[in-house]
Amino acid sequence: MMRCFPARNPESIVNAFFFPAIALLNRLRYNAKFLLIGGVALLASGMLIAQIFVQVREEVGFVDSELRGVQVLTPAMQVLTLMQQHRGLSSGLLGGGEALRPKVVAKTAELDAAVGELAGRPGMLAAMRVHAVADDDDGTGAGSYNECLEDNN
Repeated sequence: MMRCFPARNPESIVNAFFFPAIALLNRLRYNAKFLLIGGVALLASGMLIAQIFVQVREEVGFVDSELRGVQVLTPAMQVLTLMQQHRGLSSGLLGGGEALRPKVVAKTAELDAAVGELAGRPGMLAAMRVHAVADDDDGTGAGSYNECLEDNN
């Protein structure tokens, strides 16, 4: 039976590092050596697979959050578009175009309906309140978001 002994140079860092493993393997039989090496490889593979599962779970959670955000994005973009259109019509009305008054009133109603739909989505009402508190610079509590919430509640 041939035994594998560490090199004669004990100062070698590699020999010093692997000396316990070599000593253990010298004491084991052939079958036990393969079982030990297979167990170590199985343990390392199991740890890597567990890490993959953790990363996949995190990615699924992130993608789920993105999906919920995308579902709110379409109505939010509609509200933004209507706000821009309302701003343009209001600017024309303030500039002296009285013929735009019915369009401004209609756009205001359309905008209120779109904001109500957006505020009705889960979590949006709380998000609008957070922004209203952040926008309240003068401490009166009369920010644009608060007015929107009062009209829709």
